Amino acid sequence: MDSDNRISEEQDRLIDMLLREELGREAPPDLSRRILQQAFSAAPRRAFWRHPAMAAAALVAVMVGYLTLPRLFGSRTVPTVTPAVPSGPNVAAVGPRRIEAKDKALQVALGEKDYVRIDLDPKAALLVTGEGRAATVQLERGKITCDVDRGVGTFAVNSDAGSVAVQGTKFSVQRGESRSAEGVAGRRLEVKVLSGSVLLSTGGSQAPLAEKENGGTAAGILTAKSEQWIDVRLDGEREPRRYIPRWIGGMPAKGGGLDKAMLATFKGLPAGNRVSLVWKFEETLRVLAIQVLVPHEKSGVVTGRVVAKGDAWMEICDEAGLLERYSIPWRRDAPDKELIHTLEGIKAGETVRIEWTYTERKRLDKITRVK
Repeated sequence: MDSDNRISEEQDRLIDMLLREELGREAPPDLSRRILQQAFSAAPRRAFWRHPAMAAAALVAVMVGYLTLPRLFGSRTVPTVTPAVPSGPNVAAVGPRRIEAKDKALQVALGEKDYVRIDLDPKAALLVTGEGRAATVQLERGKITCDVDRGVGTFAVNSDAGSVAVQGTKFSVQRGESRSAEGVAGRRLEVKVLSGSVLLSTGGSQAPLAEKENGGTAAGILTAKSEQWIDVRLDGEREPRRYIPRWIGGMPAKGGGLDKAMLATFKGLPAGNRVSLVWKFEETLRVLAIQVLVPHEKSGVVTGRVVAKGDAWMEICDEAGLLERYSIPWRRDAPDKELIHTLEGIKAGETVRIEWTYTERKRLDKITRVK
C-alpha cells in the first residue's frame, strides 16, 4: 500500500513538473539523476538488484524520456547570437549589424567568400543590410574604401544622400554632412573610383562614374540658371555652387562641345525648385544627371524659420532641417500684392506658418507669424 502511494506521489510530481514546463515555458527537468538515485537507494536497491530487468527498464525510461520530451511537448527554440560585427578595442557595436570605427581605421569583410572588403576611416560608421551574393551597407557617417571582387556578387553603398552600386571595383565613398548657422542639414556623397566603375544614383537621377574619376551626389535649391550653367545651393551651405554640362567630343572645330542633352534639360528646370543631382569633377563641377524633386503632395502646411527672402520669395527651414523656397503667386499680370506686403514685413530668423500649393514650383497661399 505504501509502495502504491509513493508511486502515485511520484507520478503526480512528474506530471506537475511537465505541466509547469509546458505552460510556464520552464526548462525541461532533468529526471535522470532522481530516477537513478531512487533505483539504487537503500530500500529499493535490493528490489532492483533482485530484478535486473526492472533496473534496465528504468535506465531505458530515462533515455527515452530525455529524447522524447521535446517531441511530446513541442520543440524549444534555443536563442542564438548572430556574429554580426567584429569585436575589439577599436570597435563599438551598437546593435547586431552596426559597425563603427572608433579612433583608428578598421577593416571588415562581407559576403560570400569575403568578396567585399571595406576599410573604415576613424569615426566612420555603417550598417550591414545585406550579405551573401548581394552585399549592401548603409553608410551612416564618415569615409569608407571598398574593394569588390568581380564575378561573385553585387554590392551597393546606400545613404540618405544617394547610393553607389558596383559589381567589381575599388572605390572610396564619403558621406558629407553639414549644418548651416540657420539649422539647414546638408547630406551628400563624395566618391572616388580607384578602379573599375560605379553607378551613382539619388532622387531618381543616376549616372556612371569611371575609373580615376571623382564625383558624387547632392541635393539643394536651384537658385539661378542660364543656357549653359546652373547654380545650386546645396543643403547646409550658404553659397551656391555652379555646375555646367560635361564636355563631349574633341575640340569645338571638330564637333566637340557641352552635352546637348543636358543643355536641353537646363531649359526645362524651373528655378526655385529643390533638385537632386549626380556630378563629377573635371576641371570644374559638371552635371551628369539632374531631376526636380516634385513633392508627393500638391499642397500643404509647414512651420519653420525664415532663412532668406527676396522680392517675391522666401526660404524656410522646417523642424527637420529641410530647406524649401516658396514663391509669391501671380494674380493676372503681377505678384499677389497682399502677400508681397506681408512678405515685406517679415525678417530673416522669424518663425512663420505657411500654406502652399505646388504648380511648377511651391507657391505661397498664406503666411502667418508664429510668436
